[in-house]
Amino acid sequence: MGQRTVREFRPDIQGLRAIAVLLVVLYHAHLPFLDGGFVGVDVFFVISGYLITKHILQGLTSSKFRFAEFYSRRVRRILPASLAVLCLSLAAAWLVAPPLEFARIARDAAWTALYIPNMLFAREGTNYLSASEPSLFQHYWSLGIEEQFYLLWPLLIWGIFLVARRNVRVLTWSLAIVAAASFIGSVLLTPVNQPWAFFLLPTRAWELAVGGLVALLPAMSHRSFTPGRRNAFGALGLAVLFGSAFAFDGSLPYPSFWAAVPVLATAVVIALGPYDGVLARLLGNRYAAWVGKISYSVYLVHWPLLVLPQIALSWMVPLPLWLSLLLGALSLPLGWLSYRFIEMPFRFPRSQRRRAVWGPLATAALVAVLVAGVSVMGMRSVASAELNAGEPAPAFTLSTDPVAPALIGSNLSVRLQDHQTQAAIPSGSGCNLPVLSSPIPPACTYGSSDGAPTVALVGDSHAAQWAPAFEAIAATGQITLTAHTKSGCPLHVRGGGSAESVDCAEWKENVLDVLAADPPDFVVIGSSLTSWDQSPEEYELAMRKLLTALPQSSTPVLIQDTPRFPGAPMSCLSQHLTSPAACSLPEGDAFDSAFIRVEDRLSEQFGAYQLDLTSYICADTCPVVQGNVLVFKDAHHLSKTFTSALAPAIATEVAGWTPRA
Repeated sequence: MGQRTVREFRPDIQGLRAIAVLLVVLYHAHLPFLDGGFVGVDVFFVISGYLITKHILQGLTSSKFRFAEFYSRRVRRILPASLAVLCLSLAAAWLVAPPLEFARIARDAAWTALYIPNMLFAREGTNYLSASEPSLFQHYWSLGIEEQFYLLWPLLIWGIFLVARRNVRVLTWSLAIVAAASFIGSVLLTPVNQPWAFFLLPTRAWELAVGGLVALLPAMSHRSFTPGRRNAFGALGLAVLFGSAFAFDGSLPYPSFWAAVPVLATAVVIALGPYDGVLARLLGNRYAAWVGKISYSVYLVHWPLLVLPQIALSWMVPLPLWLSLLLGALSLPLGWLSYRFIEMPFRFPRSQRRRAVWGPLATAALVAVLVAGVSVMGMRSVASAELNAGEPAPAFTLSTDPVAPALIGSNLSVRLQDHQTQAAIPSGSGCNLPVLSSPIPPACTYGSSDGAPTVALVGDSHAAQWAPAFEAIAATGQITLTAHTKSGCPLHVRGGGSAESVDCAEWKENVLDVLAADPPDFVVIGSSLTSWDQSPEEYELAMRKLLTALPQSSTPVLIQDTPRFPGAPMSCLSQHLTSPAACSLPEGDAFDSAFIRVEDRLSEQFGAYQLDLTSYICADTCPVVQGNVLVFKDAHHLSKTFTSALAPAIATEVAGWTPRA
């Protein structure tokens, strides 16, 4: 890498890097009123697109660009620190993480080592803005996008440059079309599948491309703007950037068109710089320069610092604000150590042979494969482990005074590693619709006794979890059951921070049409109720509209929502095989009483029944396991085995229901 001249160095860009990383760190540390700090990543994307495109264009116009040399520099710049933090994080997790949590960590490490973690998070439907138990390597998603961009962008520029016969204007317009197509794709895909729009390169490439376009456009800043105007517009760009960091929050359907705000603000600041006066002192002072210089390493280390303590406690105890801010501050000196002893030695080795470009590429590939292999081995070791106390627990007995057993028995109804197989949903192919699927309700029916009351079970996964019990009741001839359930899609219209997908809205309309065409005697409604999704007031308003829209001849039944653990109860159990009570949730923390009061009012006004099975799930505490049966499948869903065991209790309640005349 050649020596940079004074004119090539942009202190204002170093200051932008400092702003970007501090926004991200403080956002992840949950600093109040900074709910949009995630826009710092968008700033990084624009900066990367600008610098890389400028470098490629200089090489192409001077006929000195070499692909192998470019990729070798990128490898030396990005991968040593990235892989070092990955390996250290994995080793720390091995020491402190519960076994079940480590299995997930090892899997995520394998994807991260292969530079495709963003694809994993997209496939899993991860909500970056509100994930309750995020991956230890979730912050690597942006590195995955940048690495994939670095792989393809030079090829695209080189190809267009060659075809356009070195015409920079044609290149600029061509890349503008690519950026526009990517932006349109982001806007269209976000309401349909937000995780895919958020994590994948095709819908994020426009942000890096905008930076590239700034590098390709003529130097208008110094020809068309006076220094005063440049400073004024640069300050306005910074104000818009900070404004988005404070005004945005997790309720936005992001990225969509919202990402254009921080992206264009950053592009303006870069395009009009460098600056003088106050703006120069703000972006170019020595403190901003120091933070900007180490920003990459700070970004890498801050997340494991914040996440590992919570992983060690199975996410059951959130970090207090003072501690998360302290850990965020600790990322600065640790970031400097990574910069000084990992980044710099690999970027500028003392005995660098400038023509030896294939060595770093081969080394990076070998290390990536080794780390991925070790991660897979760690994941498999957990999968085959005996996660029980080595002796049987007392057999399960349904009780209104539930308690946790003394140990996790060798006779547990399902291995802890297999807890996800305990999903309680309507049986039959396609009878429970996943989050993104057809909006046509399959209307699966169970039982066919003539004269038996007809029951429709409707709602999201918190309604679907009761299906095994209702199906068992239908099998006895007491009811005829029809299930209309779709994960992530309650029948009422959610407000607050949960934007609904198009197929979810259509599904709701279709279910109401089905109910109107053939009204059941009872409509049993289950929903996930949290203040994250909507306030109790919003829920009450939405439910009043829903209950009014139901057939007049159908009696509504409101199911009391199930407890919601703050973390991962199964991981907690894997760490407390001889003391599962340590993973129980105090009943006072299990429910939001405001929602319960809303349902009390709705039941009184609309003549609805209430189905409350809480006494079988919680006493003073809500145990994760009773006897030899897992009560919960995850943090807020009951297990199929436990729900089925509740069938007699629910049947008794159903026997007391009277259809409307």
